[in-house]
Amino acid sequence: NPPVRIYLPATFDLTSQWLSAGQIPAVDGFAVTESLRDWYEQGDEEEFEYAATDLAARYSLEQIAQHQDATPRRVVLVLEVTPDSVIQIPDLKGGIRLSNPIEWSLVEAAMIDGDEAVADVKSAISLYAKAIAGDGEANFVVSQVEGHELLWFDSSEIEFVLQVDGNE
Repeated sequence: NPPVRIYLPATFDLTSQWLSAGQIPAVDGFAVTESLRDWYEQGDEEEFEYAATDLAARYSLEQIAQHQDATPRRVVLVLEVTPDSVIQIPDLKGGIRLSNPIEWSLVEAAMIDGDEAVADVKSAISLYAKAIAGDGEANFVVSQVEGHELLWFDSSEIEFVLQVDGNE
């Protein structure tokens, strides 16, 4: 069976903890699953991967909103794991859960907000609860963050990025 590419939502703090520990606990993330393909209906593999990344980025924003002192940059870790390392979450499109902790060395890259996204992330986290409750204006502010492309960092660069950008 070919490996499964997964996208794990994170924060700077979580990423630092996992990097220090040398492993990632059994957390939830996203992958190109049948539920994601069905939801997206049409598209090629690249578009499906982009959709999975977007879903993970949205959950990263939620994690940041839950910890108001978190670095205001979304983080999505990209890994390839064996199919038996992943359990699909049926009621969450593209949702997966790691079946057990995995080694940090499997992390291929991190996708992280650039400087231009920070102000929008700060605005979004301040209004996140209202957006979830259905406030239209708050929802608009939160959706502005999705307009920012995440920057791709190779696994060898992650530790450096955390040190430089983690001191907002």
